[in-house]
Amino acid sequence: MTYIGANPVINPELPAESDEEVVGRVRAGETALFEILMCRHNQRIYRIVRGILDNDGEAEDVIQDAYVRAYQHLGQFEGRSNFVTWLTRIAMHEAFARARRLQPTVQNET
Repeated sequence: MTYIGANPVINPELPAESDEEVVGRVRAGETALFEILMCRHNQRIYRIVRGILDNDGEAEDVIQDAYVRAYQHLGQFEGRSNFVTWLTRIAMHEAFARARRLQPTVQNET
């Protein structure tokens, strides 16, 4: 995928299929099509994660982790919500986990 800053350069040749149709094709073995989902939703995911972490580098790392996790668990996507909702929740969980790890720990001195 090509990026300008944190935003992907979206290919105008992307199929007009719904996310759920693309997910079905990825599950059926057309794994390269996962990039379509990433291109469609990268800006939204970036904005949400960047808002949680307030750090561009950390946000980009979390987004990569979220895409990997989503791809690995694509078989668990049940379609009860939109794909983008499911992906957003994964990214948010990753961002909150990263934020907790980045918080300085306070030690009690008693």
